[in-house]
Amino acid sequence: MIAGIIEGFYGPPWTHQERLRNIDLLAEYGGNTYVWA
Repeated sequence: MIAGIIEGFYGPPWTHQERLRNIDLLAEYGGNTYVWA
């Protein structure tokens, strides 16, 4: 199963620190996909 985050915005993009934190959360919850769009 694919579970993860798609990062795409109409507003301001995440900072580098925010992106790293979200990747850490993705790993904590067993996510296996990250898409930057």
